[in-house]
Amino acid sequence: MAQRLSVFLSGGLQANLNRSRSIPEGIRTNQYLLPPALGPELGLRIRYALEPNIHLRSGLLFTQRRITFVTHEMDSTRQVLENNPNRIFAWSGGRRFRVYSKTWLHIPLQLTFTKGHFFAGLGSGMMFQITSIEKGATNFWDIPVEASVGFEFKRMSFQLSYLRGTQGIYPPFLENGEETLSWINYYNSQLGLSISTRINNPGNKCAGCKNTWM
Repeated sequence: MAQRLSVFLSGGLQANLNRSRSIPEGIRTNQYLLPPALGPELGLRIRYALEPNIHLRSGLLFTQRRITFVTHEMDSTRQVLENNPNRIFAWSGGRRFRVYSKTWLHIPLQLTFTKGHFFAGLGSGMMFQITSIEKGATNFWDIPVEASVGFEFKRMSFQLSYLRGTQGIYPPFLENGEETLSWINYYNSQLGLSISTRINNPGNKCAGCKNTWM
């Protein structure tokens, strides 16, 4: 088993690609642009060889999920910031506001196929918010859908991944002026590039077989 298991130290950069959905549908979302927001990623990646060309990939990765929006209606933006029950903080740069920036633990789980030095895979996983969890908040977990392609050579691995969140991770509400509330849920996706180096020595061959493992 030890010869099939590879452990990598990994670091990378994630582009947070956010989207929003409102209840009732269409409320105020057209006022806000959600530009990409960059964040770091650091942790361990694990690869277990099920077959010579089929691998199970997982790991423990710490990543920053971030949401930034740009608005042309400053008064409405201030209302959002003041009325938000999660006590969001605003990073002001002209009309740009950072409304969410928290560290999450990402546990990916993908099945990948390897051909030569290249691999591609699909899977899911779990994500948990681990810093500054607001009292009473329920959106501190996510089950994303993931896809990746990569290249491995000797002890190095280069991986391009796309992760699409399925749970609204940040739910501010707005007051419509008629003592009613409408919600805008923000969903986070990430496009990232990581570079990893293997920190264990899994050996060159599987015990009991003639196949060479990467």
